[in-house]
This record gives sequence, structure tokens and C-alpha cells, in this order.
Amino acid sequence: MKVLFISANTEKVNMPTLPFGLGCIAEAARQAGHEIQMLDLMGETNPLPVLQEAICEFHPEVIGISVRNIDDQRMEDTKFMLDKARATVMECKRLSPAPVVIGGAGYSIVPVAALEYLGADMGIQGEGEASFLKLLGCLCEKAGVEGIPGLYLRGKGLQGEREFVENLDDLPLPGPDLWRGSFARDPAVWMPIQTRRGCSMEQLLFDRHGRRQETQEPFRCPGH
Repeated sequence: MKVLFISANTEKVNMPTLPFGLGCIAEAARQAGHEIQMLDLMGETNPLPVLQEAICEFHPEVIGISVRNIDDQRMEDTKFMLDKARATVMECKRLSPAPVVIGGAGYSIVPVAALEYLGADMGIQGEGEASFLKLLGCLCEKAGVEGIPGLYLRGKGLQGEREFVENLDDLPLPGPDLWRGSFARDPAVWMPIQTRRGCSMEQLLFDRHGRRQETQEPFRCPGH
């Protein structure tokens, strides 16, 4: 399938970063035989025309969009950051009939609410390399998507319990051709590395495989 991967993040709060996670999923899709194109909107002063050009020239069958931040994580004068991502989703849906799939660190925090607000068709919580490939397989075969780990459908909820990859070394690293050369060589741009997954206050709710555990009074982190 032809898959357009879009990094919707245009914010440079704290530091500009490469869309490393999205690149990993794009590389996994490429190695699985899919035709991919990567579009990073960071640094674009007017991203919508760039997005329009990419969609009209590539004619994607699936569009994957990475959402890095929900807000700027400040306790006071918090800046909400989903509006630009929502504009990206709406433009994709206006220009293409391809299903829009959301993922990323920000999306994974509040998958149901973010999916509803952004207006995308689907979302994948957590590592997307395996789940996204399973989704592409189902779309190719026009099969149902029930049971795909971490997949949410807008209005229909979670389709399969999220699974954690035990050996991250099994996942592919993105090829250097996926990055925009000038941006990748900028010394001010950081490589994002995630050192923890999930909230330690929810550790009683999941086992090491990511399966939800039955508890009468689950202890949740305030705000979750």
C-alpha cells in the first residue's frame, strides 16, 4: 500500500526534535514491502500547501499522522497544542479518501479523547511497528480490524488490548534518507529517546505484557 507518514509537530517548545518514532514505523512499513513517503512539517511556516502538494502527488492509500504533544506541560498558562494537528487531519480528510491513523507519544496519553477531538478515523496507542503493519494487512485484504493491539476506532473504542514490545532491539531503525537533510544536520535538533513508558502509578493495572489486570479498586494517577 502507499502510505504517507506525517509528523504534525511544528512546535519548538524546549527543543526541536526529529520525528524518530514515526521514522521507525515508516521503516517497518517499508521493509514490509509498502511504498512510503515521509513528510515532516517542522520548520514549515505555512504547512498546509506543503501537505496539499504531498497528498496530490503521492495519492496515499493510508495516512499516518504522529502527534507528539498535547500541551507544553506547564502548570500555569498551559498552551494547548492539538489545534494544529487537528487542522492537519482535517486537511488530509478534505484532500484524500484514505483512512487517517493517529499515533505518537502525545496521542497515546489520552487515546479516546484525542481521537475524538482530532477527527481521525483510527489511532494506535504505544509502539506502532507491529500494530500498524497488522492494520495495513487488514486494509489490504479489506478485512476487519478487531483484535489489533492498541488500535482505537473513533466512536467504537479499543479493538485489542495494548501489547508492549519486550525486546526493542527487534524493531527497525529508520534509514537516514527519511530525514530532511538540512533539518537532520542542524545541531539544534535533538533525537528524542523515550526512557519510560506509561505511568508508574498504574503499574497494578497491567502485567508485563501490557494486559489489563482485574482489580476491585485500581489505583490511578490523579488526572488519568
